[in-house]
Amino acid sequence: MAAAPKFEVGGTYENVKGLYEVISIEKDVMVIRWQDGAQIATSVELQQRILERMSFEKEKAAHRVAVKPRKSDESKKKKNAPFSGLTEEDFQSDPTAMTWRGRNGIGGAVVKHLNSDQMEFSAWAISAQPELHWMEKSRHERQDPHHGIGFFARVDPMALSYGVYVKPNALGGQAAGCWDAFKAWLADMANDSWLKQQFKDHDLCLRDASRKVLAHDITLHRDQWGYKQGKVRHKIESLSAHIDALSDLSQAELRIEKRMSKAETLPTGKKIAGSIASLFHDLMPVYMVTPAPAP
Repeated sequence: MAAAPKFEVGGTYENVKGLYEVISIEKDVMVIRWQDGAQIATSVELQQRILERMSFEKEKAAHRVAVKPRKSDESKKKKNAPFSGLTEEDFQSDPTAMTWRGRNGIGGAVVKHLNSDQMEFSAWAISAQPELHWMEKSRHERQDPHHGIGFFARVDPMALSYGVYVKPNALGGQAAGCWDAFKAWLADMANDSWLKQQFKDHDLCLRDASRKVLAHDITLHRDQWGYKQGKVRHKIESLSAHIDALSDLSQAELRIEKRMSKAETLPTGKKIAGSIASLFHDLMPVYMVTPAPAP
């Protein structure tokens, strides 16, 4: 413990009221005067204890500043840390909290599983949305971003969803023909059967994320396409004919997706990246329906 401070007449010291000057000292009593002119007689021992306590508090505060990382350092460290899984904080819609979309987040982790000698993928975040898109770099460079056919993952407050999307460019251009290609592909009964098997294996659904064209999610039940409206399930005899009959498909954003609740997702840790990439691999025939635009 530091030695008790010694006061000298004419010396300047400080207590909780501020700086003061010692005017006189007689035994255990001294007269002090603050800078505003106020003056009192006080105990030397009392003022010593005040100085000791204030010195201790300053040392404690300085130690806290020295050992506590700056907020920016904490954010940078979290951002640059290897992906270890989605966290409770990731399941929200606040754009400022979407660290899972960073380069070292789930986007890069999935890319490591997807890339091969024939295909080079990358991930792009959707502005102000809790969503990522994956696409070959060659496709992304030659068409409007986030249109055409690609892979996606979205985290909302309740669940993680991921799969493949078909999103035409409403303004026309190279991506505008992706619906025609997808409908032609789906009209082949072999592809319809293959897609049914994927729905069985992965518990998938087909939905319009925009809700502008397709109001109900389409699922598979006992090898039969259909959708629920209230408590009634409506059968769809031909998925190809059902989609072909929809009007103004340029407004639709079709998604073949798997949905996992937050409670299901959190325990998977970093393995979720492999699960997402595995579904992307299995749905690659849908992704390949349209070739990459020509240079």
